[in-house]
Amino acid sequence: MSLLNPNSNTFHQAPKRRVDVDDTQWYSRRLVRVKVIVNMMKDISTNAGLNREIYKITGHKTNESMKSYSNDWNLSKIEVSCHCPLLLDEGRRALTCKDIHNLSTKFAAILQRRGLKHGDVVCNTLTNSPERLITDFGIMAAGCVAANAQALLGDGTDLLHVINLSRCRLLIGDNSQPGSAWDLLKPHLGKIMDLKVKSINAPKLEMVEFVGVKGGGDYLEMLHQEGDPVPVEILPTDTALYWATSGSTGFSKLVPKTHEAMLLLASRFTEMFRIHNENDVLYNDRPLGWAAFMKKLAERRNKENSDDVIQRLMCLASGQPFAGNCFEFVGKICHSVANGYGMTEVGYVSSCICEKEEDFEDNLVGCNSHLGVKVVDEQLKDLGAGKDGQVLLHGQCVFKGYINNPEATKAAFTDDGWFKTDDVGHFDEKGRLFVEGRRSDAIMHGEYIIYPSWVEKKLRTCPYISEVMVVPVPHPDMCHEVCACVIPKPNMDVTTKMIKDYCDPIFISDSLHEMSAKPAYYVLFESFPLRPTGKPDRRALSEIADKMTSVSL
Repeated sequence: MSLLNPNSNTFHQAPKRRVDVDDTQWYSRRLVRVKVIVNMMKDISTNAGLNREIYKITGHKTNESMKSYSNDWNLSKIEVSCHCPLLLDEGRRALTCKDIHNLSTKFAAILQRRGLKHGDVVCNTLTNSPERLITDFGIMAAGCVAANAQALLGDGTDLLHVINLSRCRLLIGDNSQPGSAWDLLKPHLGKIMDLKVKSINAPKLEMVEFVGVKGGGDYLEMLHQEGDPVPVEILPTDTALYWATSGSTGFSKLVPKTHEAMLLLASRFTEMFRIHNENDVLYNDRPLGWAAFMKKLAERRNKENSDDVIQRLMCLASGQPFAGNCFEFVGKICHSVANGYGMTEVGYVSSCICEKEEDFEDNLVGCNSHLGVKVVDEQLKDLGAGKDGQVLLHGQCVFKGYINNPEATKAAFTDDGWFKTDDVGHFDEKGRLFVEGRRSDAIMHGEYIIYPSWVEKKLRTCPYISEVMVVPVPHPDMCHEVCACVIPKPNMDVTTKMIKDYCDPIFISDSLHEMSAKPAYYVLFESFPLRPTGKPDRRALSEIADKMTSVSL
């Protein structure tokens, strides 16, 4: 495991020792790109954002692109080590800003030599790694569009979907690792001759470029021998990236991001999460999926003398509501928690930074200052403080539409141009925004609509519950009954009767409306099913709960 050196802006490696391989690989790889981009974001906010006026809120266009900023970043921060921890068994060195810039432009030269032109789309399937960072920047430096194509489904059909939807000409894959995204795609693409593709399953795909991530930096060393790219004019309004949505309701949709949008998002990031100096560090990873690892890290902290390093960390939680009980272990690792609210289509909306557990409020995501935000009912009428409804967004950071998907684009916006997030939330009397989850998670129970996060918050007060998710199970008269899926506290002989006896009075003592949310079933689990992204799979959990409760009837 690698830790941040508190006296510099780079990472040093802890002494070599036996560690949990899965934990270390996952931890280090997830941080590889975060550290580099955080450094770039700091520079964008403190330098370009102020001195060169990258983007004015009034709507004036910037004269910068990611490519031109990267070049300036290289020149002004030439020897600053910006890279993240790498796997101990690979022995790979950290990279400076100059390294990142130079290697990215070398990769851009490879793309040009292979015939890629301004505006062509390149799908990148590499895992989080130095190679992924450099190839993404290289795609943009060549004037092309980088499309995220991470594998989520075991048969590779989601990858194929992104390839065809984006109409990409070149695919970046790793053929050095069994089980990689490339292995999933091979059956769909057929035989590859001289790195060229000809497949009826992907008619627009012409080429592949193989980049080995596990090779100890061999591909990066090869890049040093490459020539310089031909200069390409890139406008701020040119598309830099296609971001893929999570695909939790089907295949991913693609969201375009321009160069100016990326720079604006970077500036917002540093502002919202208070990144002000060289020693500011964020641990940012997929929601809930990191919980088990964070607990192990907290346990490890008690055995190691790492107070000076660990207490410099801030935990950035996003993607799923952050529950207060997570402070039990996060507080041992981080000095604060930044609960951020955002989405692929918009970027960062708001954040709330909490340094004390007693100050934390479930689902609070703070106040927004750069977007229009409102909460509306089913008729799209504004709701007052304390009333739950759908969160709508409007502003310059909001995307204009999905790539090659006009039907989904039309459904995503109101007639007057507000983006429908499908998130349930409300404002309090202070104007602070609380986001409780997806509207699609709502449970239809008779005449009531029950939002799981509200019930889950109540149930978490039970001393026998470690984690809980509330899901619907079918009912012939009420449409759905409420089922509480519970992971009990460890080292306790917990039964469903114990949980029911404790939790039922919570709802009975409340108002009639809230009483209707009382779970009809309590089901014990050792763990919850997860989607490939690491988020809990409510749909799969609901199906399991349905079978278990049907058997118990």
